[in-house]
Amino acid sequence: MQTLAHLSQELLNCYHKSHLLNELNKMIIISRIALQLVPDNHEHKWAYWGMLADALNRQFQHTRDLTYLDQAIAAAVQLTSNNPEVLNNLGIFFSRRFRHFNNLADVDLAIAVWQKAMQLTPDDNAKKPHMLNNLGNSFSSRSEYLGNLTDVEQAIAVQQRAVQLTSDDHADKPGMLTNLGASFCMRFEHLGDFADVEQAIAMQQKALTPDDHAAKPGMLNNLGASFFWCFKHIGNLADINQVITVVQQAVQLTPDGHANKPGWLSNLGAFFSSRFDHVGDLADVNQAITMLQKAVKLTPDNHSDKPDVHTYLGNSFNSRFDHFRNLADIEEAIAVQQKAVQMTPDNHADKRSKLTNLGNAFFSRFKHLDNLADLHQAIDVQQKAVQLTPDDHADKPSKLNSLGNSFFSHFQHLLNLADVDQAMIQYSLAAKSSTGPFSVRFHAGQKWIQCAHALQHSSLFEAYNVTLTLLPNLAWLGLPFSDRYGALTQAASLARDAAATAIQFGHYNTAVEWLEQGRSIVWEQQLQLRTPFDDLQTKHPTLASKISQISKQLEQASYRLDKQEAIQETLEKEAQQHRALAQKWELLLAEVRSMLGFEQFLMPKKLAQLLKCAHSGPVIILNCSQLHCDALLIVSGSKDVIHLSLDGLTYQIAQNLELSLNSLLRNKGRIISNDRAAKMEFSGDGAYSSFESILSELWSKIVKPVLDRLDYQKQTSTCSNLSQIFWCPTGPLAFLPIHAAGIYGKAESNVKLSEFAISSYTPTLSALILPSEDNIPQNIHLLAVAQPSSDGQFFQLPGTQEEISKIKDRLNRLNSMQVLLVESDGRKDDVLDKLQKCSWVHFACHGIQDSQNPVNSGLQLANNQRLKLSDIVRVTHPQGGLAFLSACQTATGDKKLADEAVHLAARMLFIGYSGVIATMWSILDDVAPQVAEDVYSQLFTNDSPPDHRQAARALHYAVERLQQDPNMLFYKWLPFIHLGL
Repeated sequence: MQTLAHLSQELLNCYHKSHLLNELNKMIIISRIALQLVPDNHEHKWAYWGMLADALNRQFQHTRDLTYLDQAIAAAVQLTSNNPEVLNNLGIFFSRRFRHFNNLADVDLAIAVWQKAMQLTPDDNAKKPHMLNNLGNSFSSRSEYLGNLTDVEQAIAVQQRAVQLTSDDHADKPGMLTNLGASFCMRFEHLGDFADVEQAIAMQQKALTPDDHAAKPGMLNNLGASFFWCFKHIGNLADINQVITVVQQAVQLTPDGHANKPGWLSNLGAFFSSRFDHVGDLADVNQAITMLQKAVKLTPDNHSDKPDVHTYLGNSFNSRFDHFRNLADIEEAIAVQQKAVQMTPDNHADKRSKLTNLGNAFFSRFKHLDNLADLHQAIDVQQKAVQLTPDDHADKPSKLNSLGNSFFSHFQHLLNLADVDQAMIQYSLAAKSSTGPFSVRFHAGQKWIQCAHALQHSSLFEAYNVTLTLLPNLAWLGLPFSDRYGALTQAASLARDAAATAIQFGHYNTAVEWLEQGRSIVWEQQLQLRTPFDDLQTKHPTLASKISQISKQLEQASYRLDKQEAIQETLEKEAQQHRALAQKWELLLAEVRSMLGFEQFLMPKKLAQLLKCAHSGPVIILNCSQLHCDALLIVSGSKDVIHLSLDGLTYQIAQNLELSLNSLLRNKGRIISNDRAAKMEFSGDGAYSSFESILSELWSKIVKPVLDRLDYQKQTSTCSNLSQIFWCPTGPLAFLPIHAAGIYGKAESNVKLSEFAISSYTPTLSALILPSEDNIPQNIHLLAVAQPSSDGQFFQLPGTQEEISKIKDRLNRLNSMQVLLVESDGRKDDVLDKLQKCSWVHFACHGIQDSQNPVNSGLQLANNQRLKLSDIVRVTHPQGGLAFLSACQTATGDKKLADEAVHLAARMLFIGYSGVIATMWSILDDVAPQVAEDVYSQLFTNDSPPDHRQAARALHYAVERLQQDPNMLFYKWLPFIHLGL
């Protein structure tokens, strides 16, 4: 007997060296002979059963012939049930058979034997971590099958214990880390808690082994899956690119005959398909289909992964069909999705996703062929999918959304009100869900609004309120600025339409609150990070200290992520840190708001707070929606908002006025060498042929009705007697010169806004609310930055040097040193350093509005350096004075984000300057010095200390002086505007 045992061990050793099947076959034969010869009560009989089971298992791993696995299980079952190592092996066998056949009994048995093995094994046993890891894997496998959260929670618990018991230098530690990461991902699928994805990525990055390690491809695949969930949740293109990179590496490291190769190919194909949906590059979806077709061929029909491969392939065909309308693609999509549904057991948690994808394919074919039978099938399978999905599952909103789309299409086809009512129910449930990607919930909210409008349903107000509440999450603080703005382009008109609806029902106060809540989202978020937490500090100092620390870190993280020159690895690490900070911030906010007296902590301002904006003059919100256009007037002392319907104005008229203005500026030859624009872009022609006609329309349709409602009278004396009025335009009106509205022509018929009031603009009402301390300093530091005359990157601007000289001359006339001039050499670092120290600033240089990436807009400095929006917002001026931006397009903004005020002037308000003089388009180099001289002649006098709050009046005076020149053309004086106080 001992001879047979020794021979069997020698054969096993030979197999380890040669990996030849012949050695395993001999070992199996010898083990069986030994078992026949050894009596049942022999003390070593269990060892022969163990050797046989081990050999059969290795034979299965080598050949993938499931007969060997069944025989291995049968052999292992013969062993004593009180040996932990034997139980561990039996659990492995059951687990492997489950992965092939999806027989729930196998995973139940695996869990049972591992739990028994755990009870028999002390913590200091070297095998204990492996058993914990294996038990965790089985819990996660059962959770994947049944869709229950309890199992994945148990998986995480035991896998965390396995990691804790394993030293960092142990060869098996990476495998345990990657398994734990996969379980965190699974919990994210259930709960949608982004912290789980971050944990998964952290675990799997830590697990990565050298390329020659056998487990490296699997670890890369798991890491790619984690990055993919990150992409699905926040839509950052960098994440899906990272996914494809790491999974491609997994595929490349895996030999063609390897059992896991089809799985890696399948995942990679699915990821290429997802990137196609995001970017629209045909090469991606073609590559996806090629890979997935190969994966289908390589995956046995009885393998549990086969339905998933069919699903991914069907989704790819569907995506390609949606873009290119090749009927063969959608036919193939439906066929493979039907296979996926048929191959998935009814009690499997993935059944609901398979049904949803099949329903989406039927829906796509319906949209192409208009065959109601397809739509009925779509609704049928989508309803089943919704019913199978728990309400608290993160994927529920997506399934509700799909079903809502099908019901809404049914309504459009048959005009049955019951269908739109059903659609609205699905959309509202999705929008109000507490889990799932915010982009999905936001889209559902928009569709809910659309349905409620169609029915004039009583839930319309709730729909707007819920959807507006989702906006800050859509532009999540954990994303870089560019991605946050990109996300908001899909919500461009939401706040305006919400306000128009509130106005329609007479809720003017709500309209103002919604407009403030739904505009300038990104910068309001950043302002929250700079809020002093005085009340919280008094009552809860420890919590105030935590939230203050996180706010500072989060603000700095926002700026770092927009550094394009950083290497990818550093960027990803910083992105993870940024997202983690955003999650901590949200948890801290929730904790603060749970405390008595702090329920509204950093929540959108209520009307009572917003009414404080009118302390220096009436504030006029011009709401320009496709529903209708209105003015909302806030005047000092009033507790309510005054409404004025702008009956003569429509959204289309406002758009035409904007197009006409662009056309006029282009035709005036504004791209010339002596202006201060680095570039200008205009498109389209409008219906108005002159500046006079545009300004006349603005007067008659907007400004005159407002002045009449305020009972303002034309003033014939100097501007010192004029009141100040603050304009807060929205939509296309944000790009029009409201401040210059009037009738320009013969002297007897002339009438213009500047004769009634001094105009200022504001991007938000909050920007006008005075801080608790608003003292005018007796002495100020004025930073002056001029375009260097020797910089050859852009057209020379000799007027900038003249401009600074005029400022110096004005200061020299002062009797006292109330103003200290600080000059910069124009280097970016020098400007930022001095900007932090000076309460006033004057820029005379080229201005750039970047239409592709608004946060890259800025001012051109020395050595071809650009002072970008993302640079400027790092500066903090709690009590800043005036920022004079004597450059082009400093208040132009981005037309795709009209209500986000993505321009330099608004950013200067954000960092703390109370008032800003800026330009709506390019200005001439020979005009700018005169404007600057006249402005400062009014601000710097010997009569009183300089007061930045007089800047609007000073600019009014300067522009009036320009207009006195009979040869002065409109486009030369029109662009100068004042923002803020």
